[in-house]
Amino acid sequence: MLSTLRSPWQLAMILPYVFLPNSVTPLSEVAYNSDAKLQISGSREGFSLDIVELPRSNTNANILGRDEPPPGYHFATDLNPEWCIEISVGTPFKTILITTDSGAPDFMIQSTLIDPAMLVNSAAIYDPQKSTTASVVAGMSFHQGYASGILEYDGIVVADNVRIGNLVFAGFMFECVNKTKTVIGAGVRPHLGSLGLNLDPNGMATKPNRIAGWFPAIMSYLNAPVFTFDFHTRTQKGTIDFGYIDPNKYNGTIAYTSVEPGSQQWIVPISGWAVGTTFWKNSFRIIIDTADSGPMRVPRWALDDYFKWVSNNITWNEKYMTYQFPCKTQLKDVVWGIGDQEKRGIAWQDLVKYYIDGTGPDAWCVRWNMNSLLSLSLLVDLATSLSNIAYNAESSLQISGSRDGFSLEIVTQPSSTTSTKRRKRDEPPPGYHFATDIKKDWYVEIGVGTPWQTLLVNIDTGAPDFYLHSTLIDPAIRHNAVLYDPYISSTAGQLVGYSFAQSYGSSALSMSGPVVQDNLRVGNLVVAKFLFECSNKTSKELGVPGEPSHGGWGMNLDSRGMNTRPNRISSWFPVIMKHLNSPIFCIDWNRTTDTGTIDFGYVDPAKYTGTVAYTPVEPGSQSWIFPISGIAIGTTFFQGEFRVMMDTGDPGWGLKIPRWAVDEYFKALFPGKSLDSLVWNEQYSTYQFLCATQLIDIVWGIGLEEKRGVGWKDLKKYYIAGVSTEWCLCDVRSEHGMDNGKEIYHWPQWVQERNYMVYDYGNRRVGFGGKDY
Repeated sequence: MLSTLRSPWQLAMILPYVFLPNSVTPLSEVAYNSDAKLQISGSREGFSLDIVELPRSNTNANILGRDEPPPGYHFATDLNPEWCIEISVGTPFKTILITTDSGAPDFMIQSTLIDPAMLVNSAAIYDPQKSTTASVVAGMSFHQGYASGILEYDGIVVADNVRIGNLVFAGFMFECVNKTKTVIGAGVRPHLGSLGLNLDPNGMATKPNRIAGWFPAIMSYLNAPVFTFDFHTRTQKGTIDFGYIDPNKYNGTIAYTSVEPGSQQWIVPISGWAVGTTFWKNSFRIIIDTADSGPMRVPRWALDDYFKWVSNNITWNEKYMTYQFPCKTQLKDVVWGIGDQEKRGIAWQDLVKYYIDGTGPDAWCVRWNMNSLLSLSLLVDLATSLSNIAYNAESSLQISGSRDGFSLEIVTQPSSTTSTKRRKRDEPPPGYHFATDIKKDWYVEIGVGTPWQTLLVNIDTGAPDFYLHSTLIDPAIRHNAVLYDPYISSTAGQLVGYSFAQSYGSSALSMSGPVVQDNLRVGNLVVAKFLFECSNKTSKELGVPGEPSHGGWGMNLDSRGMNTRPNRISSWFPVIMKHLNSPIFCIDWNRTTDTGTIDFGYVDPAKYTGTVAYTPVEPGSQSWIFPISGIAIGTTFFQGEFRVMMDTGDPGWGLKIPRWAVDEYFKALFPGKSLDSLVWNEQYSTYQFLCATQLIDIVWGIGLEEKRGVGWKDLKKYYIAGVSTEWCLCDVRSEHGMDNGKEIYHWPQWVQERNYMVYDYGNRRVGFGGKDY
């Protein structure tokens, strides 16, 4: 429950805070047992309860003798209706009325143990002395306050039978009030307790131990851990349904939004605000509190935008934190954003006008009470709260599926002449590309969560991390991307105390977030309770053209695991390799059809020609780093070893080789010419040449015997934007990084598309198979 003053009328209900001793016969005692299992009987399919709404009352008029406001209006100081339900307590069952409170964890019942002077109509209140099944939980008590201390309650913890709907709870422990500073059962607050429905896993505010509330117990008992509110403001009738969603009670589809990570309340983000046809995209946080009968609260900028559309004749009212306006003004609908696509709101007919007492017949103010929100169905799903999981380094993953292997289709991003599209430059000549073009990325489809969420992840042999971008990311960054949503997965949990931070491409892409556990399906294998990095912050905009990836699938050799902290957690790749009969995977890309596969657990001889030429991975390397013995051009082999790293996560272009090898290639391309006569392009680390030049094959050595390479037809020519349509670059270039103080040449997807690639994890070697196009 929000700790705010709900109405000035509550001040008239306050009496001196005097606690009188009770002279009642002591109840029997039971010892507190934290391991005791709650006994529940009744259907797991769920049940429905009618909402009892307190009559709306023009409190100031009734109590203070003021005039009634005009028909259809209310005093701005009035209490709004509250929602209550009927429950039964004790043996025999005593039926009482309690309020539903999604803002607190407490199951609290007022009792006849309270000073009689503080009770109105005590016959309607729970009397534990008249229940044959009631007992006091020894040594346990509670104190709870609401509305900034306006309401305060103290008492004991009682165990008794409770019936709610079709379910009966035997010996349920709850807070039993025996002291209060407000009169119980008077005025417009006749409810005799509260049913806490928030997400606090710690339980009720009891001491010395916090006792589990009714809400998590019932959610774990029901087949579907969900409850829904359906209230109709115009009929003043409604229901609260536990355990199911009734499609007859709403129109269209349900727009979901995730509860804030780690929150113990129903705190959710609102992505923006719309009035008329204008949507202002600006997120803010709200808390859904069914026990708060106050107005609907929004940021000041949203209020300003709304009233700009309502009337020019408005005045800010500091007391009520809203604008006042002439009473005859017709209000407008209010709409807010749920995520990036969905919109929900309140029709203007459901907005209540409140008369400002004492300001004259033409001055009015509007407050949007929380009950108006339920002109829609409010659906609350306990699964939107991630459970906390402790890290156990000794636990082993549960993997199901064939050990013989499986094949996945590679999904690619269409090739884009980026410079043309983004900079509005001319198209390059037919058959050519801009040197600044973004190349294809390789993706595969996986399934995550329960039910399965289908996502695209980038195949990355250059990193160890398995990460997924998620709906925890700021909506302004993720746009319309369909990302992993841990809050709609019944098997998702968050690893307590763990997080990750990672960057790629010289920090061009950075991300961070928590570590999440969930089920993972890749091919025919299912890994239960797999731990992975769940991105909630990223420097990269998602859901925009050319950026379809939902995450990254690290497949390098790093035995230390992912970049999680405080400990590095094993990634999917080494785990799955140990599961397969043959710890190997192969990439086969067909440049003619622009399709490909990645096969796990076997080498398919139908996908390459001749034999596979293997080279060992560098000893101790955590990446796919291996030696190339030299370069051959024509019939001449130039022996000169250099180190390369295979990186499928690099969509860059070109065969990156040492400068001496580039020089030898261009000497053979232009026989009789000196290199001094050629133009070196420093930006792209290669020579530029006339586009009409026919290129030649280039071959590299695998050990001392085997050769593999790229035919001249596979070497692209790149138009140099802004230079001349006559001058080009090609894929033979010199560009390197440094690794352990030594040069290393990254071979991107481009090289692997021209060969059948074998990654032998078990024998730590890389193989090249020939292609016959």
